[in-house]
Amino acid sequence: MPCLRGETLASRLKRGVRTSLPQTLWIARQVCQALDALNQQAGVIHADVKPSNIFLSPDGHATLLDLGFCQTHSEAKSWAARPVIGTLNYIAPEMVTSACSADRRSDLYSLGATMYELLSGRPPFLAEGPAELIALHRQAKPECIRSAAPGTPKAVASLIHRLLAKDPLRRPNSPAETADELARLEIACFAYHQASA
Repeated sequence: MPCLRGETLASRLKRGVRTSLPQTLWIARQVCQALDALNQQAGVIHADVKPSNIFLSPDGHATLLDLGFCQTHSEAKSWAARPVIGTLNYIAPEMVTSACSADRRSDLYSLGATMYELLSGRPPFLAEGPAELIALHRQAKPECIRSAAPGTPKAVASLIHRLLAKDPLRRPNSPAETADELARLEIACFAYHQASA
């Protein structure tokens, strides 16, 4: 395990440090690349993507931490009969219901919740207790990110809300596909900032 210098995104959020749009896109793309490697090379899903598990170095390199909840695809299919794992602020609806199996798109939901918080300063859902929070993830639509974080481009908002879709089939198909979309958004964002300068 290399010695990492920097801090988690959760630490930054706790200090009130808001992540810029370009940095949020870059961090999310790096997390997608890590998720794709876990999926393609190890055949597992992470199952606990959240700000406290994303470590940011001083130069902006993101490292996905804590593989303690990783599950193979066959294990993920039996999650309905297992205790809830992961962190409820970022947990995909299918991880707390028997309606469908968790898979790589469950990690993408958690990434969408993380991106939402990085841009707005709060998770997509806030509740007084676990049962209410689970119900919100399963049934409620989050406030539009463009209202929660004014200035968010439509294309970025569209991606975040697709990542937060209740039905996994309405989310991007894979971390690799999502990374490609994030790269296009990064380029568009860079071009916009260059033109505005």
